[in-house]
Amino acid sequence: MKTRKLMTLVLLTALTITALFLTGCSKDSPTAPDPAPIPRDNDPVGPAGAFISGTIRTDPGSSLDLTNARVAVYDSPESFYADAFTAQAAVSHAGGNNWSFRVGPLNPGNYYLDVWKDFNNTGRIDDGDFYGAYLTNAGYLQPIPVLENQTASVNFQVSMSKSIMGFKDK
Repeated sequence: MKTRKLMTLVLLTALTITALFLTGCSKDSPTAPDPAPIPRDNDPVGPAGAFISGTIRTDPGSSLDLTNARVAVYDSPESFYADAFTAQAAVSHAGGNNWSFRVGPLNPGNYYLDVWKDFNNTGRIDDGDFYGAYLTNAGYLQPIPVLENQTASVNFQVSMSKSIMGFKDK
C-alpha cells in the first residue's frame, strides 16, 4: 500500500512539474523589469540632481594650465584630510583665464572642495603640483551647502604663486 501511495505521489508531482513547465514563459512572454536600486541612507552620491559647479580664474596673462585638474568634493572634514572624496570631476578651459567644473550628482548636505593638478606626474600631491582648497579667509575649510535639485556655485581666484583662495558668490 505504501508503495502505491508513493508511486501516485511521484506521478502527480511529475505531472504538476510538467504542467507548470508547459504553461510557463514563452519567447513571447514579457520580461520582468529590472529591479529598482535599493537606496542607501549613507550613500553620499545618489540620484538627486544636486551639483557643485564653479569657475577657477587665473591672473590675466597667466600661463597656468589647469585643464584636467581634479576637482574633488568630500562629505566631511575627516574624509577631506584622508583624501577620501565623495565625487570628482575634471576642470575644463572656459576661455581666457577661466576654468570651469561641475561635480555631481550629490545628495543634499555640506561638502568640502579641493583642486589638484599633478604637474610632475607623481600620482600624489607634492611640491611640483598645483593644489588648493575652498577655504575661509582665515584658512579653515569652508563648507559648501548643497540643496536638493540645486547647484551650488563656488568660484576661486588663483594667483601666480599657485595658491588658491575661495570665495562664495552670493
